[in-house]
Amino acid sequence: MKKNIAAALVISALVFSGTTAFAADEQQLQHITEALKHAQEALGYAKQGHNDVLIEHAEEARKHAKEITGVDVGLDIQHALGGLRIAVELAQEGDNAGAVRNLEEAIASLDSIKGRWIAARVHK
Repeated sequence: MKKNIAAALVISALVFSGTTAFAADEQQLQHITEALKHAQEALGYAKQGHNDVLIEHAEEARKHAKEITGVDVGLDIQHALGGLRIAVELAQEGDNAGAVRNLEEAIASLDSIKGRWIAARVHK
């Protein structure tokens, strides 16, 4: 009887930890996807010269990018966050060309993170 209870507790713990890890993975993917989506929208508005909307989307992208964690994000997340921050600053100054360049670099970094994230899950 005691062995059955112990086994049930071990199984429950394993199921719970696996569920928690899966939920954390899903949350990371959601933040990566949202950061990328908003950065791309910011880029579109930057190219049209709509700085106010560009700033809103870049800030939303930055909010999601700040939530991206893990050992596999490395310098890419720093580049993405920096590019988004600088794009906002340049848009506030009216430098659309500079904002576009920084948004493109941020998007490339976020794409790299997403690609590595997906590749790591495929090879599990």
